[in-house]
Amino acid sequence: MQKPKVFEAPVPPTEFQQIPGDVRLLTCGYSICWNKSGLHEVVLGTTGRKQGTSSKAAHLPSTESLVCKRRLLEAFLSLEHPLVRQLKCEELSYRALKDTAHEYHHALELLRKAPFFGCWRAKPTFVDSFAVSR
Repeated sequence: MQKPKVFEAPVPPTEFQQIPGDVRLLTCGYSICWNKSGLHEVVLGTTGRKQGTSSKAAHLPSTESLVCKRRLLEAFLSLEHPLVRQLKCEELSYRALKDTAHEYHHALELLRKAPFFGCWRAKPTFVDSFAVSR
């Protein structure tokens, strides 16, 4: 298992800071995700959606983060991993695929034994209850 690279900045770059005197809208903060091309997206902590999403478009796929479960599953499926080839169906359930990923479960077990991640709470199962087409 490789150690993840995590960078923490005490103060965000100016373009991501709120203007002094502005109404404070972000109560849960945000994440900035960069890709290897140097592009980034800002994901709001309150919604898990990209910054700038209107309430009318809040459930459109275009507002989902590139690192949300659905997008990561689509990327994994595109790799044609042997685990995916074992499941013979047009639609793949995220939960079903995750349940068959023994290496993932072993790595997660090791991670949860680490002092910092020992209190990591599991998400409700309905969060993983979705499917994507092949």
